[in-house]
Amino acid sequence: NIEELILAKALNVGTVRIPDLENKLHRIFLPRRWQVTKEEYEALVPSMRLASHLIETSIPYLSNFLPSDQLHQVLAPKTRNADGSCSGYTVHLRTDNVSPKKLEETRAELNAVSESVFWQVNYEMYQTLSWQGITRTVFDAPRPWAEIQPEETMTSDTRLKSQGYTRRPLTIGIMGEYVMALRQLTPGSEAHLRAIFLAAITMTHEVSHAVFQQDFRSLDYDPTQGYEPWVGRDCWADLGLSCVGWIFSGYNPMPCAIGSIDHPWDFQAPLAWFKQFTIDEQPLYETAYSIGVPYLEGILSTTFWDSLGNPEAS
Repeated sequence: NIEELILAKALNVGTVRIPDLENKLHRIFLPRRWQVTKEEYEALVPSMRLASHLIETSIPYLSNFLPSDQLHQVLAPKTRNADGSCSGYTVHLRTDNVSPKKLEETRAELNAVSESVFWQVNYEMYQTLSWQGITRTVFDAPRPWAEIQPEETMTSDTRLKSQGYTRRPLTIGIMGEYVMALRQLTPGSEAHLRAIFLAAITMTHEVSHAVFQQDFRSLDYDPTQGYEPWVGRDCWADLGLSCVGWIFSGYNPMPCAIGSIDHPWDFQAPLAWFKQFTIDEQPLYETAYSIGVPYLEGILSTTFWDSLGNPEAS
């Protein structure tokens, strides 16, 4: 209901506060990691600043995956039960009371992983494959991009290991719609704010994939389909959804589909929180909760993040 979205300040609020984030970019977003033009990179910087904050916020979550050696000591292969269900291959998430030493080890390992990540902008993949972002396990696979099969990754891994690589280099693709919106939409508009926010969410989502996929051992547990492990009781084996859901208390943000809007990625549609369900839940319907524009203004402000203090000191 559009009237309710307006009342919730998720739509048609008028002029909005321009983001003023000035924080340091995470190493994974430094210019040398991007295979894009200067104009494309500069357009994405506000989103990278928010994503850098979100990545630091997620360090307790990521400490379950980094350093990789600790993760692979406890992972078990996925097995198929007689009733068709699967067991094993689950990360039992622990995010409370993580030791300062473990958090520092995770940050250090993520910095090392950053050196094996290459970012690109792809202007075709959303139109052809509906990908807002994608982590490519064959980093030099030619375009046009298609889904990479596990056997292709294994062949590439063999080649890379013979060349002395100790971890898998990855290409992360971001849909060109983000760059076009950030360059063409008016700063201080709702749509521009949504584009900054959602591009940051996609970057954070893909970094969550990268922390697992960068290890050559990622295919050891499910070599046929190449799925990632389940996390806790999550019903989807998708580390991007899982990590973003952890950051936002069990919810992932997405554009709403309202009225005649057929292309929500033009960022004119309001945003909503969608629940990350667990395997214990069997909902008859799904409820989405609108995201007010004032919330986006807040999370994209220096004042908000300064109010939280320094996460590295906690």
